[in-house]
Amino acid sequence: MDQVFHTKAKPFVLLHPTGVFATNPDVLEPPTADDESNTKDVFSHKHQLLAFVSLLETTKPYLVNTLRVPALQTMLLYSHSIDTNTDYTRVVADDWIEFKFQTGDDAQYMISSVVQLRDSWQKLLNMRLNDTTGSSVDKEPVNVALLQLERQLADKLVRFLESHIKYTMRKLAGAELQHLHIGPTEETDTDNFFVLQSKDSKPHPTKGGTQVNSYLTIASLQENEKSKLGLYSSVLREHWTCPKCNEPMIVTMVERLEHQSQCNQLLDEPTAASSANSTTVSGNSSIKRLTKEFHCEICNKDLNLSSVEILKHKRSHKSKPSE
Repeated sequence: MDQVFHTKAKPFVLLHPTGVFATNPDVLEPPTADDESNTKDVFSHKHQLLAFVSLLETTKPYLVNTLRVPALQTMLLYSHSIDTNTDYTRVVADDWIEFKFQTGDDAQYMISSVVQLRDSWQKLLNMRLNDTTGSSVDKEPVNVALLQLERQLADKLVRFLESHIKYTMRKLAGAELQHLHIGPTEETDTDNFFVLQSKDSKPHPTKGGTQVNSYLTIASLQENEKSKLGLYSSVLREHWTCPKCNEPMIVTMVERLEHQSQCNQLLDEPTAASSANSTTVSGNSSIKRLTKEFHCEICNKDLNLSSVEILKHKRSHKSKPSE
């Protein structure tokens, strides 16, 4: 019996018969809760998606070169749009897959982490492009800072991918998309308060809610009956201590994201400076390792020169007229 999958563009696609998952379908079974195996909504950190390289259409549509990936982390990292409700317990990625969290704190942690990761990723990409196309002569400090940022990003990605935040996942139906967002609202005191939370935030013109950056929009999803605080939960301030600068503060979610972005930029500046200094020191030490003691019998001097410099020194005596 064939397993059927859905992509955003094309539903009801199959695994290619030559793929490893087609011959071993048991590994694609969805996770079940420890205490309830027949529940409809399973809170787990083991949900997975099937990534694929290409979609082959012959008599049937087939997924080719498939790979299992963690569902929540992958969608948050690569989605073009991420929308949340007012208390952040419901997240929709690319108007396609819905995630629900047990608590708002879990959702805020994941959203805050992915914003930092995507900012660092974009910064690393820009540094790579500038390093490739730039015409700067002294590129050593830039390269060291780039490599250090790569290591930091790799460590953060590993921790993010291995997070054990429990959530549910489901595909949205076509009818739900018609009433997914709250829509643009009139300019009221509430909207002005949203805008004042961050200099970069603004009301989304079509979805409603607060657009934090190019892909994240907060409080744009329609609320359900279970929401207790409603619209006010997105503007409530909570006690929070920044893990970078250890400064306690009372902030909303938008203010928290803005502070973390600014805090990371301030911490990166001394890191880049120290990287440049370490490059100079390591460069000088590497030059010293290439030199060796040399006694010139002609000028009767003891010198520390490299092999090439020794040859140049000997030729300089030959070029001089004999006295």
